[in-house]
Amino acid sequence: MQDSEEHPTSRLRLAFASHRLRSFQSQLSAVAGSNFPHVDAREALEFIRAHADLQTSRLAIDPASDPAVVDGICEQVAIFVQRYTRTLGFILRSTNVRNPFELHYHLKKFVTSLIGGEARLILSSEWEFIPFTYPMTLALLPAFALVGLPASESDNVLVTPLAGHEIGHSAWLYHKIGSEIEGTLASNIDGCMETLAAETQRVIETLRLGEFGKQVIRQHCLSYGMLQLEEIFCDTIGVGFFGTAYLHSYEYFLAPGGGTRALEYPSDSDRLSYLKASATKLGVPFDESIFERWQDSTDGQGSNKDLVTILDAAVEKTVDQTIDRAADLLASKGVSTPNSDVVNRILAAFERSEPDAEGGSLPEVVSAGWEYVRHQNGLAADGDVSRFRTLGDLMLKSVEVAEFLERTKDA
Repeated sequence: MQDSEEHPTSRLRLAFASHRLRSFQSQLSAVAGSNFPHVDAREALEFIRAHADLQTSRLAIDPASDPAVVDGICEQVAIFVQRYTRTLGFILRSTNVRNPFELHYHLKKFVTSLIGGEARLILSSEWEFIPFTYPMTLALLPAFALVGLPASESDNVLVTPLAGHEIGHSAWLYHKIGSEIEGTLASNIDGCMETLAAETQRVIETLRLGEFGKQVIRQHCLSYGMLQLEEIFCDTIGVGFFGTAYLHSYEYFLAPGGGTRALEYPSDSDRLSYLKASATKLGVPFDESIFERWQDSTDGQGSNKDLVTILDAAVEKTVDQTIDRAADLLASKGVSTPNSDVVNRILAAFERSEPDAEGGSLPEVVSAGWEYVRHQNGLAADGDVSRFRTLGDLMLKSVEVAEFLERTKDA
């Protein structure tokens, strides 16, 4: 073995990697000292801590070792620190008292019903307006769904149904839904290129794709088409769990539509038609007035109209299979839409300014909340603010009662 002094670069790189890792571990310890209302977040930290310790042991390599090996270890440390610093921040924000901790029990039940008893859920308020998820894709946390809801809506229980969509991403990944649907989509893309032969030829000529033009079109449509179908699948999961409350939440966040379209999503008009198809499949009433005067999205600058036409046509042909797969998954896991009689009972309690005392489910409580708000024209006037806040308190108290009754039913 060569003398370590012959590799000053290796010595410095290992030293700097050690500093970064120690700083990360120090921050991890600080976060671990927080007061966690649920054990899932603390369990996530323990997984991350164990892997950080493993990274520390790898850094004990002799600086005189093969420089390629040293660089590889330092690279892995850099990736680890970069990736999981963001996760630490998410976990820390999950302890913020602005988070609706009362919802965790019920949403985790939904996660475990779809995925299994080993699943974990961390719910946090984030500085993103549109809810998002890390759907069990983190290498160290494969059983954890991390769902972020907008901080500005952290006290608004009515937006909870959108978490159902985010949890759907974890179900899509866990059950490998994409691999079941990809072959059908690929076949439909080929069929659409044949049916839309003129559009296909214009794409090849406009983009100068040459002799491999059809393969390029197929891959482009397959990549974006799978992302669109995943969104449709997740919408169906949200509708299947929360019923019309999901549609109301969708309207709340995105009305009146419009704006520039991202190809990862169907156009606004298509997505609404797919939402209606999902509701019809699941037996959920679809009030057309919810999406009255909805504007369609516009194609992004530089997008090829013919290519988008082929993509959307192939997705449309694959939608029914996607919705059916989501509905079958919900049915197989015993997930049903809110009971209208229970929703009406809870609504009557809210009208008396009382929480539900009989143990309605989270979807039923939220559905009743949306019915109450819509009956009161939105409760947005200055004089209605206190009533809106009272409704939020009644909803949270109702789900607390439901949790208590469920936990003590065998006592």
